[in-house]
Amino acid sequence: MFNKMLIEKDYLSQKYGLLTAYYGTVGKIDSAFYWARMGLFFTPENPIIPYNMGFLFARMGNADSSMYYFRKAIDVEPHFASAKTNIGVLFLNTGNCDSAIYYFKSAVSIDSTNWTYFKNLIAALQQCGENEELIEKLDYAIEHFKNLSEINVLKKLRRQIKQSHQKSI
Repeated sequence: MFNKMLIEKDYLSQKYGLLTAYYGTVGKIDSAFYWARMGLFFTPENPIIPYNMGFLFARMGNADSSMYYFRKAIDVEPHFASAKTNIGVLFLNTGNCDSAIYYFKSAVSIDSTNWTYFKNLIAALQQCGENEELIEKLDYAIEHFKNLSEINVLKKLRRQIKQSHQKSI
């Protein structure tokens, strides 16, 4: 049975990814790291394993290791938008606006229909004072994400940014 499971890499990839995520979610970090290490060894081509490790390290407050594993997930899967978004969050938390915006834009370019990616980009532009681009992105969001519960908040923010931007000109 074990030999069959070793042959079925997809099964192993799912197993290690799910066990790592489960134990990380319930707070059993040692068990989560155990399964993640097993996953990295047996299925190095699975980007979910380093992605989950990035989450575990972030949860422990270790931003450098978290960044390393999110980047490792991107090395395995270059179009891993969630990993890019999480790198953006790490950069934004350290005040590195240019890098944060770069990674958020990269995630949005992979999946422009994902509101979470777009919302992170808007938050970074706002926090970093990039008002002209923020107005453009708010206009886009208002047009393309019409069914959001936050649509009125976006419209209000757009008005406030436009007003403050016009006053500064």
